[in-house]
Formats: sequence, C-alpha cells, structure tokens
Amino acid sequence: MNKRLVFLLAWILLLSFFAGTAVASVLDDEVLSQHIREADGTTGQDTWRGSGIKTDHIQNGAITSTKIRNYAITPYKIAPNAIYPPHISAGAVTPDKVSFYNNVVIVAPAGGDFASPVDAVNSIVDASETNPYLVKIMPGVYEIGSQSVQMKPYVDIEGSGQNVTKIRGNIAVETAGVVNASSDAELRFLTVENNGTGTWSIGVRIQDAAPKLTHVNVEVTGASTNAAGIYNVTFGGLVTSIKDSRSFTSGGAVCYAMYNYSGTVRANDTAFLAQCPGATNFAFFNGNYSPQLRRCTMSATNGAANYSLWNALGYPRIEGSIMNGPILPEGGTSYIANTRVSNGVSAGSGILKCVGSYNASFDPLGADCL
Repeated sequence: MNKRLVFLLAWILLLSFFAGTAVASVLDDEVLSQHIREADGTTGQDTWRGSGIKTDHIQNGAITSTKIRNYAITPYKIAPNAIYPPHISAGAVTPDKVSFYNNVVIVAPAGGDFASPVDAVNSIVDASETNPYLVKIMPGVYEIGSQSVQMKPYVDIEGSGQNVTKIRGNIAVETAGVVNASSDAELRFLTVENNGTGTWSIGVRIQDAAPKLTHVNVEVTGASTNAAGIYNVTFGGLVTSIKDSRSFTSGGAVCYAMYNYSGTVRANDTAFLAQCPGATNFAFFNGNYSPQLRRCTMSATNGAANYSLWNALGYPRIEGSIMNGPILPEGGTSYIANTRVSNGVSAGSGILKCVGSYNASFDPLGADCL
C-alpha cells in the first residue's frame, strides 16, 4: 500500500479518537446558554433578540406536572413577583393541585372557606370518630344575629384567641344559645357574646351533651329577665369539662354566670362572674348533681342579692378556690376545701362541710364555714 495513503488513514483515525474524547469530556457548567441556538420561530415558539434560552422560548404546555420532580420548585427558586396572573392560564390551578390540610374548614372575614361560623359547621356532614374535623376561625368579630352555632360530634371549633376571635349573637330564648354544645367536641380559644334582650339570654347552651370548653370567654348582657353565661341541662351522667375560661353576666333581672340545672360539671381555673346591677346574681347555681370546681373564682356582686354558690340539691365539691358572695345551701351537701369564703353563709336547710377554709381576713372557718 502506498505509504502516503497509510499515513493519511492513520491521521484520520487519530483525529476521530481525539474528537470523541473531547465530546465525552465536557465539564459541568461548560455548556452555557449563549452556546445554544435560538428557537427557530417555526414551532409556535417566539424568539427575542440576543442569545440563550428565554421564557418565551418555551412552548405553551411544554412544562407539565408530570415533568417536574416533587418538591423541585421551592420558594427559594422563584424570583419575587415572578408568578402573577398573566403567567397562569385560567383554570390551571385547581384544588387537586394545591395541598391543604384534610378536614380543616377555615372561617375568615375574607379569603376563608366561609365567612360565617354557622355556615362552616353546617357544611360538615360526614364527621365521625375516624373522620374528625376542625373548624378554624381566624381573627374577627362574627355577627350571627339570631342564629346559633350548633356544634357537632367530632367537630372541634377553634378561634385564634379570646381577644381576637368573637362570635356575637342576640339570641333571646331559653332553648338556644349563641353556641349550642355537643358531645365529643371542643370549643376553644374564642369569645362568645350574647346581647339578646328577651326573657332569656344564653351564651353557651348545653343540652344532654358532654362538651369541652377550653380558653373560652362567655359574656352575656342586655337580657330583660334571665341571663346565663353557661346553661347546662344534662342527664345521664354526662360530664362537661371547662378549663381556663371565664363566664360573665352583666345584664338581666336574674343573672347566672353558670346555670347548672342538672349535670356534672368539672371546672378548673375558671372564673364565674355575675355582676348584674340591682339583680339577683348567682355565680354558680347548682340545681342537682355534683359539680367539681378546682382553682375557680365564683363572684356575685353589684346586685340586690348575690350568691357565690346556690346549691338547691346536689353535692358540689369546691377546692382551692375563691368565693365572693354568700353561700346558700338550700339542700344537699356542699364540700368546700382550702377555699376563701368572703361573705359567709346564708340560712338554708342544706349541709356545708368546710376543711381548711378561711374568710376575707384570712381567719380560719369552722366545719360549717362559719
């Protein structure tokens, strides 16, 4: 073979080898946008001046959810104000593409699922022990008029704090409160107000139920006759739990911070305040059963007659508390331990058993609270 031809073939093979090696050894970040040819303008893409890949070079529909790895796009990778309505096609964002908490219904003056807590609770129809819900109420004052928030089992209602979330109504009947409680449900972190002016004005009404109230303020004003912060008529051994709360009445002819006609109440760190001017005030009225109060304040003031505890028939147990206003033991037996009893005892046919209690001057009281 001609030596010149052999030399030429060898040279071609050598160039081919180095060319392949060069392609295979491209370093990371070595290919830059200015090295890439612009869109050709013939496939529906738009082209601008200059080199590189631009947003207008990407064909509509080219980027889909199936082509994006989960969590690949984060707030740190999106420039401020980069996404705004002109960049989003109508209907592109749907509920199935946005992650929300399951079984959480948001109530807010604007931007929530509902603007009314009544509508939010009523919208829930499938709550159960294995499918519970939370109705979260954002800050605001929610005027519900003569409607009631009817709680449901396995649906908790949570505000954003007693000072910033308020449900306000004007219920004026004995059969309903601004909130009607339910078993297997908790009301927490909000204020309930009733300024109804009828014969009854009730904040939270409990009928044959065993709810939980935690960090709840109840305020009742304006009743023409009877005002009750918390009204409980419950039979069958159901227990109402109240913690770190406050029930306050300031309007009516007969005022009850707590009206417990028949039911077991367990209250811890809660204030029951009846302060209706010129009225008959009951901080805690117990018609029956055996409420248990620990570290509570029962104060009845400002009325023609004031009672921190009226026990008609039952066995209340009060420990480590403050009682401002006379105790009236109409029946049953009242047990009071390690408690300040500021205004003595009114005559009644019931029994009082005091242990380690004292008066407003911190003088020890006898076994009969005297």
